[in-house]
Amino acid sequence: MELLASGRDADVFALGDHRILRRLRHGNVSTREVDVMCHVADEGYPVPRVHDVDGPDLVMDRLDGPTMGEAMVDDVDGHAATLAELHDQLHSLQPPAWLGEGGAILHMDLHPLNVIMTEVGPYVIDWSNVRAGEAALDVADTVCVLSAVSADTVPIPGFPAVRDKLIAVFTRHVAHDPTPWMSRAATARLRDPNLAEAELEVLRRIGHS
Repeated sequence: MELLASGRDADVFALGDHRILRRLRHGNVSTREVDVMCHVADEGYPVPRVHDVDGPDLVMDRLDGPTMGEAMVDDVDGHAATLAELHDQLHSLQPPAWLGEGGAILHMDLHPLNVIMTEVGPYVIDWSNVRAGEAALDVADTVCVLSAVSADTVPIPGFPAVRDKLIAVFTRHVAHDPTPWMSRAATARLRDPNLAEAELEVLRRIGHS
C-alpha cells in the first residue's frame, strides 16, 4: 500500500484511487468515532464516508486536495473564516443521546491539518476525540492547538508568521467565545503524550492564565 501521510497517532494509506485506510498505531478505532461520522454525514456535515472498520483500521472515501494548513498561507483570512464556519455548522447539530451530556457535538481536534480542501469544499477528518459538551470548549481546544503547536512538527510553510493572524480572525468569526474555556482546554491537551516540550510550555502558560 502507498503511504500517503503519517500523523502523531496514525498512518494513512491509499487503497486505489477512491478509498484510503487509516491505521492507528495504538488501539482500535472507536465505535463512537464511526457512529458520529455517520451521524453528522446524515445531517449534511462534510465528512468522508466510512466503508469498513476492522480493529485499528478504518476505510473511508479518499479526499483529494491539500489540507487547510497547506493551503492556508495563501489566504489566511479566508481559511480562518472557513474554520470558524466548520465549527459553527458542527455545533448547530443536535448531538445524539448516546454521545453523552452536552448541547453540542465537539470534534476536539478541529484544526487546519484536519480539514481537507477538496474541489467541492472542505471536509473534516480525524474524529477520534469526539464528544458532547459546550461548543465554546471545542473552540478553545482549537485555539490551544493553534497557539501551542510547534512549527518544527507541523509541515506548514510560513505558519509561524501567520499564527497570530489566524487565531485572531478565527476567534472573530466563530460564534462561541473560547475565553472562559481556555484553561480547561489547555489542561486537557497537556495529557497528550506526543507533545514536544515547547508545546507543553505554551499549554502550561494557558492553563495557568
